[in-house]
Amino acid sequence: MKKLGTYLLYFIISIFLLGSVGIYFLQKSISSKLESKNKDVINSWKIFNDKLAERDLLLSSLSLAKSDSLICLMNKSRSVRINKNNSSDVVISEYQLNKFMMKRFPEPDKSILDLINSLNTLSINYNSVAKDYNVYFSTFPNFLIAKKNKFKRAFYFDIEYGKENEDPVKKSKELPEWAKNVDTI
Repeated sequence: MKKLGTYLLYFIISIFLLGSVGIYFLQKSISSKLESKNKDVINSWKIFNDKLAERDLLLSSLSLAKSDSLICLMNKSRSVRINKNNSSDVVISEYQLNKFMMKRFPEPDKSILDLINSLNTLSINYNSVAKDYNVYFSTFPNFLIAKKNKFKRAFYFDIEYGKENEDPVKKSKELPEWAKNVDTI
């Protein structure tokens, strides 16, 4: 009987040790994958941000673009992109700049059309990478490890250049479709 108790104790200790080692490697694996996906989001944002800087240079060089309002909006956009990196403030400033550009250039030339297409493609690519990261971030047990390691969700960039967009401030204050007409009392 004493021998059985000793074997049972060894069995419990070995299960505990194997479980601890398994959890450690699972955490390492998830943390590594989160790090990799987060780097992909950062790299994708950098490529997109570089194209936005290229846009600023192109607009600055155009003689039609010499307007104080456009320069002010470009400076605000650049400042927000540098200081806030990727956040809702970037979306708001880009929304304002896109809206102004649509008024200023109702029929854009080839260089601006190419730029708009390129920005929209990079925006779609960034959102795809951000979605992949956010989905991985949100699954169990990944979100526990992500929170522990201070990872943050990536934001989505939902401005489509060259087209009329919904105001992001108003959009953020609206109730989602599923919540409308729901009695909360």
